[in-house]
Amino acid sequence: MHALQVLAFLLPLARLAASSAIIVPLYFDPDPISCFPELRSAASANPSLSFVLILNPDSGPGTSLTSAQMGCIPALRAAIPTAKIIGYVATGYGTRNTSLVQRDIRTYRGWAKAKEGRARVPIDGIFLDEVSNDPGHKTYTKYTSYRAYVKKAFGDSAYLVMNPGASVSPRFFSLADLLVTSESSYANFNGSLISKAYNTPLSQQAIIIHSFPPQLTTGKFDMETVLSSFVPAVGAIYITDRVFPDVNVYGAFGGDWKDFVGEVVTHNSETPPPAPAAT
Repeated sequence: MHALQVLAFLLPLARLAASSAIIVPLYFDPDPISCFPELRSAASANPSLSFVLILNPDSGPGTSLTSAQMGCIPALRAAIPTAKIIGYVATGYGTRNTSLVQRDIRTYRGWAKAKEGRARVPIDGIFLDEVSNDPGHKTYTKYTSYRAYVKKAFGDSAYLVMNPGASVSPRFFSLADLLVTSESSYANFNGSLISKAYNTPLSQQAIIIHSFPPQLTTGKFDMETVLSSFVPAVGAIYITDRVFPDVNVYGAFGGDWKDFVGEVVTHNSETPPPAPAAT
């Protein structure tokens, strides 16, 4: 077989074994005793479910080594040992000063030296937010350098998520473990814009939808429709009914959290459609 024929044969097999993780933007301080009980409860009830947890103490790591989020890492590790725990870093769509981006990455790396009680608090990698989806060489080179910096700081096994919030050039898929290719309100969500080509694998993409209506009256999708279209093929997904701009949509778990988790678990048990063939 030619290489592309082998790829076309293997990708559907890999997709059959796939399941979607839940990616959770934790953009709020937890109670230091209970440490995100909704999250820990969901993980306990669904041990086969994977999680990607984005810590964001202060629009980035902040300067405090005693933040509530840092203090909860040992509890999260104990409750969800397979979770990928990563730190939020803004990139300003490519305009933020590179030295500031690197400083934030180093700060998160420094958490490995901090201790809460007896437990060390290292994390697994970085979530680069506000990623430019400009397909130009300059933008690609900048984010290539950020990838290299993350790998230098955390090691080759570092987990890297990039969030352009929209479709990107296929070559960006070589830079990150996961790309958030759709982040929007429910009203603006358009699943048809999410690429499912062989060189933009759905298993390497994440979808984040906020402002999801508790009860549909005029909408085009309900939760079942959205999830059945993408789970278990998509790499990760998050849906919340917290409404922008009324509240910080990532400032707490939504009222639909339990239903959402249950639906993801259900759809993960189903067989996804075959992957597109390489041409």
